[in-house]
Amino acid sequence: MTSTKSKSIDQLAFNVSLLAYDHGLNSEDAPLPQRLGFREIKRNTKLKDLMANEYTVPSVQPTAQELSIDHTPFVGIWVGMRPSTAGSTAKSTDHKTTKGKSIETLGSKGGITILDKDPKALRVVVPMHKETASYYALVDPDASGLCSGLNVVITEVFFFPEFRNDDLTSTWRRKSEWSELVRKSSNPIEKITFSNYYDKTKFQVAPKRTLVNELSRFVGAYIEGGDRSALEAAIALIDRVDTDGAFTPPPKNDALAKLTLSRIKLTDDECKAALTQLLALAPELKTDLDISCEDLQRINAGLVNSQTVIPYTHLRAFIVQFVHDSAKSAASPDEQDDLGEAARELDGLSLIIEGQQKKMQDLQDYIHESITALKDSQGDSAIATAPTLPQVWTKYGLSRDNDSAKLYAMGVHRHNVQALSKIMEPLKEMLSENCEHLEKPKLSLPGAEAPELQDEQEDEANDENDENE
Repeated sequence: MTSTKSKSIDQLAFNVSLLAYDHGLNSEDAPLPQRLGFREIKRNTKLKDLMANEYTVPSVQPTAQELSIDHTPFVGIWVGMRPSTAGSTAKSTDHKTTKGKSIETLGSKGGITILDKDPKALRVVVPMHKETASYYALVDPDASGLCSGLNVVITEVFFFPEFRNDDLTSTWRRKSEWSELVRKSSNPIEKITFSNYYDKTKFQVAPKRTLVNELSRFVGAYIEGGDRSALEAAIALIDRVDTDGAFTPPPKNDALAKLTLSRIKLTDDECKAALTQLLALAPELKTDLDISCEDLQRINAGLVNSQTVIPYTHLRAFIVQFVHDSAKSAASPDEQDDLGEAARELDGLSLIIEGQQKKMQDLQDYIHESITALKDSQGDSAIATAPTLPQVWTKYGLSRDNDSAKLYAMGVHRHNVQALSKIMEPLKEMLSENCEHLEKPKLSLPGAEAPELQDEQEDEANDENDENE
């Protein structure tokens, strides 16, 4: 059944033909986007070839087993729905009525055709970590709650807002770009593709990143100087590494959640509750790391003073790193001599220096591997003995087709220039990031006093000693 009632486009799922489906889901019942586990993929069985009584329709609400993605054979990202009438609707849709229109224009001017909520509608998932987006409807749940995936075509899928571009005005562009949005979500690791007919273009080298050292360096910078930018940089780093945060359900541990969002200092009882909840989530921390209420109070004070908010999904990693680095740079009350004080200062600074040293080593390795790959792309010829462009032109100047020879030589030269630019782009980004990381610890650490000021202070101290004597 269809209608043209007014409803926000963000509350609807759309197919590529601009027909809407009212799925009736909300963020509390099924937070989107979400990953679901399932038991198998039936690649040779298409849903459109089956009768309605040949498969079982599962509940729209995910089961506990489907959400336990670490224990399922397959994992897919939930991208949309397939109503039971999707196949016949896709065939009967008059594309002329929506030609040149987009979801945004239909939403602003009204007149969206909406399929009412269908109790036989199926969830559509796309398997994770695949090069292309293939769509499967979940059917036939077993006793544990896991379903099978049956192949469906893109025209039968009604996409959630997270996987759409609502400004596109042509069907073929919606098919292409929506599939690309799905692919980026289901396979977030960026890959470099190469030409199949010329292997020597494979000169790109993936830079190695030592993110653990970077995190330690930022926390060490905050411990030494107390600057809020160091904490913010640590949070941003964890956010960049942990891409699962968007799929994490809302927190249920109120004390830990308050620690991440609090604008005021927690009480002793609240810190004790937060510690209890943390150890319940990660019992191994009881033996691996000695975390106390004082540690959480110190973290809370730092977050409040710097007005920094930690995403809940990153809290455990942040606390572990903070306590670990604090223990390394903590001062013992029984060791207050000059040597002990100097050693403690050195321990704090070493957190920064060690991470920076490893980053520079990564940069050096990347440059070496890039140069080696570039040489290999040219075959057995060494780069150092390669002829210049005028020499190449002279060599081919006697050929019958002089213009073609010059064009060929120019093409080789342009190829090498492109190869160099491809290598230099990530190198430039790495250097820029490295300089930025150096700047933040420099601003956070206490500044050294000028030599003249130190001399004046020493003279004043000597004068006071002389007067006392």
